[in-house]
Amino acid sequence: MRYLLNFLCTPLSPTLLKTLQKTTTWFHFNTALVTNSFPITLEQVVLLGRWRESGWRPWSSRRDRKLAHQVLERLGIDHLAKRPIRALSGGQQQRTLIARALAGEPDLLVLDEPTNGMDLSGERSVLGLVDRLHAEGDRTVLMVSHMLHVVC
Repeated sequence: MRYLLNFLCTPLSPTLLKTLQKTTTWFHFNTALVTNSFPITLEQVVLLGRWRESGWRPWSSRRDRKLAHQVLERLGIDHLAKRPIRALSGGQQQRTLIARALAGEPDLLVLDEPTNGMDLSGERSVLGLVDRLHAEGDRTVLMVSHMLHVVC
């Protein structure tokens, strides 16, 4: 643990910094950043994860929408796609933000307390997804959690 903390508190080497700059990275933040006053649906939030591919187009492509729905289906919330994000529970909002991150198809996915605010079945679902992402081996997942039984 001490070595991990040492690594995280040490400035990045120029080589590692260049590598990270070339890598598609997506950070997932807690639902505390979700505002309940902005009228946006779950599907629209997930499509925001495709901004690199869409550029400044005001609409999403068929491929973007298909990928967004595949990610929503993978997280078990595709049936909520047209609901406003403010109408979702805390756990559903967390899954929505994870789906937004996955929609960007990142090489490096950084998750900050991804199970915060979820019930037990939601936690299991998300942790199972993290395990599958790790097993697939096509991206690196870095997860921060205070749940010792999960990280040890």
